[in-house]
Amino acid sequence: MLGLGSKYNRFWEWFETHEDEIFHFERKQEKVFDKLASRLRRVHPDLVFEFSSVIDGRREFTVSAGGINSIFPEVTALARAAPDLPRWQIIAFRQRQDIPEIRCGDKSLKRDAVFFDYIPSGDKIDLLLFIPGFADSSPGGLTGLKTIGYLLLDSAVGEYDVETKIAGIRMLDASEYPERRRIPLRDLPSVVDKLPKTVQ
Repeated sequence: MLGLGSKYNRFWEWFETHEDEIFHFERKQEKVFDKLASRLRRVHPDLVFEFSSVIDGRREFTVSAGGINSIFPEVTALARAAPDLPRWQIIAFRQRQDIPEIRCGDKSLKRDAVFFDYIPSGDKIDLLLFIPGFADSSPGGLTGLKTIGYLLLDSAVGEYDVETKIAGIRMLDASEYPERRRIPLRDLPSVVDKLPKTVQ
């Protein structure tokens, strides 16, 4: 049981107090996001958040570990402590989404241009991710492509499964290891879903 004065409950008390301002964050987005990030850091400094658009009068508020496995328990505890908020759906971890393309800075990458191969590693897999243009990128561009690669993985199978079912991720140029299989990234969920279940 979480104590009434726990850091999780304190966050949600603040959230409820500012709920209308947060729901309409577009009016003062920078100010609202700064306040929200500050409050979230009081729970854990590495927690991050995302919002959905308004659908049928409700928004999704996603709490994410930013891919840091060690703080997954913080995400789970915070989401479980959430009160009933009629205009909100509180979600732990970035969920699977159908995102055909992601841009980061001056780099963009289409999901269907990315392929993978995998090797079993116990009850997980080691992943090879083949990304076009990886070998030709400058250090800055390479960082952008890597960021996009991780975001594409999160959107393909969800943040939780990326961290708990994929043991290692190696990003390569699309031209490397031509003898390896080239499985479309959109097929990764069917591979991951056959692995042993993990409990959140």
